[in-house]
Amino acid sequence: MGLVQVHPILDFADATTEQTRNCLTKSEKWKENRKGKVSASIIKDILGSVDSQEKAKRILTGNQTKEEIAEVENNPRVMIGTVTEGINKVLLENTLNIEVLNVEPFVHPDNPIHTASPDGVVVGADVPTLVECKHTSNFTAVDTLHARYYPQLQWQLYVTGYELVILSAIYGNDYRLPDSVTYVERNDEYVAEMVSKVNTWYERHITNDEPIVDDVAAPQFIPLDMRKDYDYSTNNEWVNHSVNYVMSKEQHDLHITSKKELKNLIPNDAKTVFGGGIELKVGKSGRTTFKEMTNG
Repeated sequence: MGLVQVHPILDFADATTEQTRNCLTKSEKWKENRKGKVSASIIKDILGSVDSQEKAKRILTGNQTKEEIAEVENNPRVMIGTVTEGINKVLLENTLNIEVLNVEPFVHPDNPIHTASPDGVVVGADVPTLVECKHTSNFTAVDTLHARYYPQLQWQLYVTGYELVILSAIYGNDYRLPDSVTYVERNDEYVAEMVSKVNTWYERHITNDEPIVDDVAAPQFIPLDMRKDYDYSTNNEWVNHSVNYVMSKEQHDLHITSKKELKNLIPNDAKTVFGGGIELKVGKSGRTTFKEMTNG
């Protein structure tokens, strides 16, 4: 999984107006290189509504209108996200004490039209790790952000072959923990379903130019798991109940099995069956009641 050409992160503290403008406008060569290529940023549209699929088709076929292109390039949210990307990476590096490097777009080794352009990779990570930077409203919930970008992140992991991606997010003007740094693991089951749906969609609507219909269902979203692991080895109450649970489990299992076998022995016309220290009553509805006998 070798890395391609590396670029330094832009120092936005000293960025000139020209540098900022260059960050905001994609070159014609960049757009042409993306024509016909299924990139991570377009996955959500392919798996979305009819209108979203139509937009994805226009992007893939190079038929976007000037108005659509201008709407993206002049969108304040897109512009802010682009300008703050370098700051985002510096904040992430300082928070986790890591080094993030920019890389050229990745191409899937078995399917050259499947591409991804993560915002960076973590240098020297024990697990191959991507970085994706986002800027969002201060009021966005972390799981809402996670759900919004989950298809994009899983596509990046699929194309690159990496196992983990860090979603680094600036909320308004705040970089807050733990929300600003979350980890998303590659989900192979989700990826397999996603790739199958995307390939089918591409063949029908790009290769064969069939009209878009509402027949694409996105893979089931995997919610962000914010739960924690707790070690209760020193919690006396927990340990006491644990010991009782282990010691009584065998007798409990025997009790359940014996109860089941006794029920199997009840004659069809029985009202009461007793013996061996228990009495079993059968109600008109068939419900059985066990009672321990003092003698019998």
